[in-house]
Amino acid sequence: MTVDPLEMFKSQAKELVKNTLSRMGINTELPLEIPPEEMGDYAFPCFLLAKEMKKSPVEIAKLLCQEIPDDLTFSKRLANGPYINFYINPEMLVQITIESIMEMREDYGTWPNTGININLSIPVQILTVRSMLAGPEIRFSGIQLLGY
Repeated sequence: MTVDPLEMFKSQAKELVKNTLSRMGINTELPLEIPPEEMGDYAFPCFLLAKEMKKSPVEIAKLLCQEIPDDLTFSKRLANGPYINFYINPEMLVQITIESIMEMREDYGTWPNTGININLSIPVQILTVRSMLAGPEIRFSGIQLLGY
């Protein structure tokens, strides 16, 4: 499972919406947004479907919310105005995060394929981030650096 647990939830939400729209004969892909915290973890605006379905985005959100099948990944989903809001199931988040930590061990929390760790005890500055990003690129490009 060497993926970010939140990426897994994001992919699952996209897949649920995509499959539901497909069953309804609609091939439009809705963009995923991150709503304010009290409104869930992921949101899909239904504005793009209004013209195709000849309904208001609010009605479309309610309809889609009813049509999307239940999934253990999310504790609930709500039609909130013209948006469908998904709430991550906290128990699933904990379970998947622990599984990911157990699998990756000491590599958990590092940037993929670079071994970069951020020291959170000091403020991160833009030059620090630039150096962290450029270092692996230079190393893997084959450029020889002179050491002092």
